[in-house]
Amino acid sequence: MPTSRTCPVCQWSSWTDEPNCGHCGAAYIDDRPVATPYADAPAAPASGLACPQCGDLAEVKKLTAIVAGGTATTAVSGGISARAKTKTTLVTQLAPPPPPALGCLASMFGHYTRETRLKVERHRRQMQRWQKLYYCGRCDIVFDPEEREFAAINVWRAALLGDLEGRPGG
Repeated sequence: MPTSRTCPVCQWSSWTDEPNCGHCGAAYIDDRPVATPYADAPAAPASGLACPQCGDLAEVKKLTAIVAGGTATTAVSGGISARAKTKTTLVTQLAPPPPPALGCLASMFGHYTRETRLKVERHRRQMQRWQKLYYCGRCDIVFDPEEREFAAINVWRAALLGDLEGRPGG
């Protein structure tokens, strides 16, 4: 029996049992976010990297550039000398994965348990992938041109960085 579903990417609603949106082809999200493969995306022109959903070049930016450009350090005065960092909402949403909590012994003495080493290695893989990701401001999606996957901004972290165990080179 068909159920009412709303696409996580284009927000199109329909009654369907299909696993993908009939409007844009993105995968519906049931329990956990999934990245959408885009093998049939518009071809990227030689002049730059195009969005896999709309083919636009002008609104595509690398996550590293957005985060670097959207964080400002300002001097605060008024009797107290201090510096404050401000971030835009987009920068907060696209920020790199936080480093894992290592515990006292690991932080102070470099004593790493197997579990701590696994957390550090997973974070390293997440950072490597994060540095390759792009954002389209028109479609509000994050995408990986190498893996050819994309996800809506509200689920990109879980879909594209979620579990990098077993990913080749990642």
